[in-house]
Amino acid sequence: MTNMKIQVVSNQRLTCIEFGIFSQCRFSINFSATPRMGEGDILFHLNPRPSEGVCIRNALLNGSWGAEEKWQPYFPFDDGRSFSVKIEVTNDAFRTFVNGRPFVDFLHRADFRAGKYLILREGAEYFDVIFQSKPNIPLTTAIHNGMRIGKTIRIRGMCTAQDGFAINFNDNRNNINFHFNARPAQRTVVRNSYFGSWGNEETAISKEFPFYPFLYFYASFVCMEDKFATECLEPMGEDAMTEVDSGLENGDLFVLNGLMTERGKTFAVNFLNGFTANDDIALHFNPRKTTGEVVLNSRYGGAWQNEEKVALPGVFWSNRPFQVKVETKRNKFKIYVNGVKLAQYKIRGNVEDVHAVQVKGDVFLLETLLLKRLMKPVWESLTRGIRPGTWVTLQGTPKKNWQQFVVNFALDDTLDGDIAFHFNVRRGARQVVRNHRQSGAWGREETVTPFFAFDSEATFEIVFFVKEEKFLIYFNGKLFFEFLHRVPVERITHIYMDGDCNFYEPVVVILEELSFFFHWNNLE
Repeated sequence: MTNMKIQVVSNQRLTCIEFGIFSQCRFSINFSATPRMGEGDILFHLNPRPSEGVCIRNALLNGSWGAEEKWQPYFPFDDGRSFSVKIEVTNDAFRTFVNGRPFVDFLHRADFRAGKYLILREGAEYFDVIFQSKPNIPLTTAIHNGMRIGKTIRIRGMCTAQDGFAINFNDNRNNINFHFNARPAQRTVVRNSYFGSWGNEETAISKEFPFYPFLYFYASFVCMEDKFATECLEPMGEDAMTEVDSGLENGDLFVLNGLMTERGKTFAVNFLNGFTANDDIALHFNPRKTTGEVVLNSRYGGAWQNEEKVALPGVFWSNRPFQVKVETKRNKFKIYVNGVKLAQYKIRGNVEDVHAVQVKGDVFLLETLLLKRLMKPVWESLTRGIRPGTWVTLQGTPKKNWQQFVVNFALDDTLDGDIAFHFNVRRGARQVVRNHRQSGAWGREETVTPFFAFDSEATFEIVFFVKEEKFLIYFNGKLFFEFLHRVPVERITHIYMDGDCNFYEPVVVILEELSFFFHWNNLE
């Protein structure tokens, strides 16, 4: 049994993701007022029973169980299959989603704010639980464990005015150790410090200035030995391990965000057929500065196989953050560096045997993510709705021989309902069609597409930013196009995704009175 303490807050979005393998014995997910099961009120009891094909919902209040709820639109917890569960807390109910699809709602029978603990019971193997809540912006927060060499702050956002913005690293005496001030009107970034008075400014003007108004940016601040290198994440150190208890599956996406150490020469990412560094390696990804190449290999029974080599991307040694994505296919790994396909590697075993990913070597490891492919069609409920200042980020991979896929910002969860924004990517015409639908009638199509970069089996990131009068859409960090609102965005309740594309869990962030936002994580 696993206990994890949480605080449930009204209108807080708690995204709980558990991937696992479970047997015919039942298991349960519980929001409890006490750390021990049954010793206090249980505000929400979710109890899938594979042997009966039913998922029971209930609450334990004042020592007594209430009436069981059994109705369900489908049963997603088949024996032996991995699953993801998301639970959203609203003022009225606990809303559940399984593998990205709406499942059931459970109306509150007591004050949900009494829930202080999440209790996961036996019967399933849990390996990842994620909690998401709305940040307060502008953000002032303590840096967990303070700054130290290798610690990195990552900021993603968009400047909204020519005056720009500032990011300050303060100590507990309100001194500013590092003042980072982007000024779009001057096309410059001012750096300074304040210890009772301002020091001498340092400025930089770049032809590729990344902080112009409405230009999407993704910045990292890394504390080096003698400077800040210009996402809050603890360096994870050598031999960092991401476990995959249920084994990898076709369509899984592993993401590594990192930065090489100043004197670094090599690092490795190993996909292990087990949970220790001594286990077999299904994929060994090894950039090497000394030879200018990336080595790909496997190790079985203690013996290395034949190496495969590709040219080394320069980003690994440029003192700039990099991103490596490895997508799992049925018979191969597809590897991307900063969004560009680097190589593919034939799997020399079974992908389901991979149970951990190890990263080691001369690298500041900022973040690792394992993204699971969502079951389509995907209906993503927006508990807090959409309003100006909302960012929606989604990642996907078009299938081989794909034709089209769609993302709808919908006003309800029905296929024939109204759509505020219809985003339809069509390969044959090499267009992205934009439209809306109201009262069953489609509006005027917009088809002008400034560039078309949706390649077969290549992962992409699309960001939708909601302004007062329009959507701004970014593709892999570049401004794509705009779409003027035809329906009040406050009426949007769901995101719908379907078509010839694998989708992963979208990230929704709502901003309040801001000119930029932080993408912030602390890893302990």
